[in-house]
Amino acid sequence: HELCGDRVVFREIDTMLVMGRETPVHCFEPLGHAGQVPAEMLEIKAKYEAALAVYRERRFSDSAALFEAIAEIDPVAKIMGERCRAYMDAPPPDDWQQAYILGGK
Repeated sequence: HELCGDRVVFREIDTMLVMGRETPVHCFEPLGHAGQVPAEMLEIKAKYEAALAVYRERRFSDSAALFEAIAEIDPVAKIMGERCRAYMDAPPPDDWQQAYILGGK
């Protein structure tokens, strides 16, 4: 992500804590070369990132609704919506680093 600079458009997917690391890492999805990403994809990116911001505020009901609004056309949003619903039932701890903990590699 950093090495590509502005030449490639990315969207941040989530922050994850991977096995073997002590600090969370930001995970990005490349969408295409700058200036060549379709407008529809840029709109999905904007909606996804808005939902991600609400998710990080621990507003899981609101973020679930935002993710689910684009889930039919964005499989990652569907996963995030499900994660929000799970956090509504069993919230993360108070010291949550806004990172999803992966169970394995």
